[in-house]
Amino acid sequence: MHFMLEEIRSESAIVENYKAKEFDNFENILRILAESDVIYAVGNGTSYHAALYLSILLNRTGQSCFPVFSSETDQLFLKKGPKMAAIVFSQSGGSVDAINSVEELKRVEARVIGITNIPNSELDKRSDFKINTDVGKEESLAATKSHLSQLLVSLKIALHGKNENLDALMGDIERYAGMIISKDTAIRRLAERSTANTVFLGSGLLYPVALEASLKLMETSNAISYAFPTREFLHGPKQILDKNWSVFMFSRDNKVEKDLNQYAKSVLDVTDFMKEEYGISKINEVTWSILLLIFGQLFAYYSSIYRGLNPDKPSKLSKVVK
Repeated sequence: MHFMLEEIRSESAIVENYKAKEFDNFENILRILAESDVIYAVGNGTSYHAALYLSILLNRTGQSCFPVFSSETDQLFLKKGPKMAAIVFSQSGGSVDAINSVEELKRVEARVIGITNIPNSELDKRSDFKINTDVGKEESLAATKSHLSQLLVSLKIALHGKNENLDALMGDIERYAGMIISKDTAIRRLAERSTANTVFLGSGLLYPVALEASLKLMETSNAISYAFPTREFLHGPKQILDKNWSVFMFSRDNKVEKDLNQYAKSVLDVTDFMKEEYGISKINEVTWSILLLIFGQLFAYYSSIYRGLNPDKPSKLSKVVK
């Protein structure tokens, strides 16, 4: 068995652990965020998708948060601005771009909160506060369980004290995630019959998850893949569609689905797929976003296997660390 599949299959247990998980200095971190005029969520690749996910959550609570690619911080923070905090995501804690972004953020006097899976990493050392996601070493190059933990930390940050049902929410995620992971044959069959050229469409919290599904497919399967907010795809990009493309709709929109069905080989409403294969329906957006994350990871894994590739070791990729 590949490490990638093992790590995906560990995710329901990770959710269970996160229901009661606590972090050092968490109240101080929340206080700094509450006192800041603006918050930046920073990351690259998969970690940028976590930054975008957290930004959406925080903006919905009334806090001003902007996602930033860590590799672009030297282009953005030229002068000290209002009272700032920055949350920097890095699975390894040693990403060159993440570490450089911390230096840029400190130069403009932002308080930096580092979120990483590796204790005592360089990001840990340079951040004012740290959160270790603590899900164990990730052997596969394609980040799966570490990204799940980034999203779970984001939920704890954004919903702490604002959602009395956070424990119940985590319980639902754990239960449904276990169902999908234990019965993934339907996703394997789907991967085997889908085209290599793929578009993922999702709105709100489902947009960063669509981005992650697309990235995982590119990383592991040498596929051409894109992700867009659902209706944004109509504003030009749909021109690429022909019978060599499959479209996966993470957000339901019957009008968009009908329109795209004219051009693509297939357009799958993933809501219908989940209901038919797992009996999952009528769940809230937060739970749905985590389940779709797992769907995207499994789809990428089985797409890679079907094409005779090794998802653990993409031939052109390596960790970008110091």
